[in-house]
Amino acid sequence: MSGSLVSNHVHIVFSTRKRAELIRSDHMQAIIAQMVDVIEKYHCPVRAIGGTSNHMHILISLNQECRLSYVVRDVKVATSHWMHEQGLNFEWQAGYGAFSVGQRELGLVTNYIRAQDIHHARFTFDEEFIKMLRHAQIDFNPEYVFG
Repeated sequence: MSGSLVSNHVHIVFSTRKRAELIRSDHMQAIIAQMVDVIEKYHCPVRAIGGTSNHMHILISLNQECRLSYVVRDVKVATSHWMHEQGLNFEWQAGYGAFSVGQRELGLVTNYIRAQDIHHARFTFDEEFIKMLRHAQIDFNPEYVFG
C-alpha cells in the first residue's frame, strides 16, 4: 500500500480541577473556538465539542501522525491561557479520558456531546465518567479516578 489509510475516532473527556464550575456559559463559545483552532493545527477533523460548567467532551478523528496526548495538552494550555486572560483563576484536571468510537457510533456520540446540558440535568460528571469507564471496560480504582 502506497499510503496510510486511517479511521481512528476518539471521544476525549476532561474536567476542570476538582470539577469546579468555572466555565461560564458566556465563555463556552470562545473556549470551543480555541479548542477547534488547536486541534485543526494537528490536521485532525473536529466532529463535535460540548460541555458544561465543569467539563468538556471532544470528538475528533485522529490522523496517522497525530499524538493524542499532545492534542489534549495543547487544548488545555490554550484554553487555560485564554481563561487567565479573562481574569479568571482557571485550571483543568491533570488527566483525561479517551475512548475509541467506531464508525457506526459517530452519530450517537456526536448527539451525546451536543446534548450535554440535557444529559447533566440527570447525572453528575462523576457519574457520567464512571459510566463511560465501565462501558469501555477500563479497569480503574474509584479512589484515584478524580485525583
